[in-house]
Amino acid sequence: MPIRIVSNELTAQNKRDVARELEKITDSLTENQPSTYTHMITMMDDLGRSNNKLKKELSYYLLAIYKFLDLPEKRLAYRLNTTSSYLKRKYERQLLGALVYFINPDDVIPDHIAYTGYLDDAHCVNLALSHQTPERREKIESYVDEFKNNLG
Repeated sequence: MPIRIVSNELTAQNKRDVARELEKITDSLTENQPSTYTHMITMMDDLGRSNNKLKKELSYYLLAIYKFLDLPEKRLAYRLNTTSSYLKRKYERQLLGALVYFINPDDVIPDHIAYTGYLDDAHCVNLALSHQTPERREKIESYVDEFKNNLG
């Protein structure tokens, strides 16, 4: 189940802008992945300490994606020799793109804006998850459940 966004503050235009940003990030990723993994984990951990339900849920999904991608120990393999490798690459890049989107505080809705600052980040995660196979989504959801049980 993706992150439930109950606020109507996220407009259709915001959603289109998030999709465009995620695509730009995904297309710009290379084998040299972001070097801000430690900073990323700290940000996710801080977000998870919030009493805000959306922020806490978002942190579980971000941590689950991080674990699913096995970062930073593993660098994503980018092989173009077969169609299935290319599709795997694209899906992994979309997930990593959602993590990169999250660490940008001045994204579509800047994170410092009270009550709405993380709506676009949650939508970006949901968008990246929607492009995953059911098996990948199921694995990520199992990690989310693990984090909820251990951290929640």
